[in-house]
Order: sequence, then C-alpha cells, then structure tokens
Amino acid sequence: MEYRREGQLLYLLLADGEQLGDSIATVQRREGLQGGVVVSGVGMLRDFELAYLTSEGTYLRNPFHGPLELLSLQGSLNWRQPEDQPLVHLHGILSDQENKVVGGHLFGGSVCVLAEVTILVLDGLRMERHQQGDSRWWIQKLVDAPDTDST
Repeated sequence: MEYRREGQLLYLLLADGEQLGDSIATVQRREGLQGGVVVSGVGMLRDFELAYLTSEGTYLRNPFHGPLELLSLQGSLNWRQPEDQPLVHLHGILSDQENKVVGGHLFGGSVCVLAEVTILVLDGLRMERHQQGDSRWWIQKLVDAPDTDST
C-alpha cells in the first residue's frame, strides 16, 4: 500500500491481494485520524460480502468471489467504543463482466489488481461508534477531536 496526504485529502493506492478495509484502518491508525469520510473508491475486488441491514438490525449477507469492478465506494472512519479500535464503515457498488450492478454494506474485500481510495480527513471531529444498550445498533457519536497541537 502506498498513500499520501495533501491537506485534508488522503489518497491510497492498494495493490493486488491487499485487504481493503484493513488497509484503510491501518492508515487511520498510522495517521492518527480521529474522523474521516471515504469519498471515492474505484478498482477491483474479490472475496467480499455485500449486505443489506434489516430494520431489526440483522445483516443479510451475500458472498462474492469475483473479481468484480469497484465502481463506487463511500463510508466513514470511526472509533469503536469502548475498545477504541478503528471501525471502517464501507458501502460499495460493484459490477461483473456483464455489467450487472450490485451494492450494499461492504464486508471484507481483497484487492484484485489495484484499488484507489480517497478519504476526506476531519481533523476537528472524532467519530465514535457506541452500541446502543443491548441492541444490535451501533450509533455514531460526533465529539470534538482531542487537541494535538503541542504549542
């Protein structure tokens, strides 16, 4: 994986075999990102699941072995509480060789050939996910990011 930050944008280039969500989480940790939005993603993926979230909070998962072309990727970079671990929340739209399009919540995904991902960094905002009581729902909370300025 190669990445570069220019201002508020992070641009990631992922190579064949790299894991999409894990790679984004690695950058989130390395760069100390408190919050971010995946604004763009293209490339090709294999070995992933797309899911639909029911109103009861259950994911209906469908496996894909691919490769499928990644047409669009969106999501958010959060911190799962109370563990304070990266939680990369992704949704994708992909197509097969016959241009049949599928989409949904994206779980897993091994890059096939390459993937390009652009992230908008939200320096002043920490995005956290907290489980709502005993439910299956993970609610996003927006809090001020800790001040990292040492002056």
